[in-house]
Amino acid sequence: MIEVLLGEEVIKVNTQMSIGQYQLYHREQKKYHKDTLELLSLYLGIEKKKLKKYPKNQVDFILHYLTNEITKIDKDTLVETFIHDGVEYGIEKDWNKLSWGGWQDLEVLSAENIEENIHHIMSILYRPILTKKGLKYTITPYDEDEIMSRVEAFKELPVSYWFGASSFFFLIAQLYITDLGNSLNWMNRYQKTMTRGWKTLPGWVRRRLPLVSILPSLSNSQMRILPK
Repeated sequence: MIEVLLGEEVIKVNTQMSIGQYQLYHREQKKYHKDTLELLSLYLGIEKKKLKKYPKNQVDFILHYLTNEITKIDKDTLVETFIHDGVEYGIEKDWNKLSWGGWQDLEVLSAENIEENIHHIMSILYRPILTKKGLKYTITPYDEDEIMSRVEAFKELPVSYWFGASSFFFLIAQLYITDLGNSLNWMNRYQKTMTRGWKTLPGWVRRRLPLVSILPSLSNSQMRILPK
């Protein structure tokens, strides 16, 4: 966050777009692409009429700065832990520890419009840390009431957290499916198990990793472990 001068007041500007802002932007991309003032109003949380009254050089400076910052967002780095509203959260890195209810929620929330549900999905993936020692930590078990209590607050998180988390789980899904493939002995068992494993993945992962792309990609490694 930086402080900049607008007119005669100093305002604080986030250097990253929040999840809530990203969701608004995603709903009406054409409007924000067409009108720079609309985008700046969204980012700063200042009405367009008020923005028009500020000196041009000040607004241009902010616009130039934000444009540079947005292009520098790292979409591939996983943020494993962060502090929000005084609470430290950690991402669930062991899919085996994610409860049935958590899987069901991820499936429902990602079934239609995943962008509208990012803040809810993040509340499931990131949960309060119970214990921490070095880089290792444990987080609270899935609890629907606890998650719902902070869903709206997670709209304030930088959207870059979401980009990193979604990439992480996509990679985990690939490894998970690869491990299944390597443990099989026969091709028919391989295909049945792969299909069953793929169906347990959240909808947003299945859309990024179609079943038709998995079976052919692992068939060669499968052939290497078949009995001669």
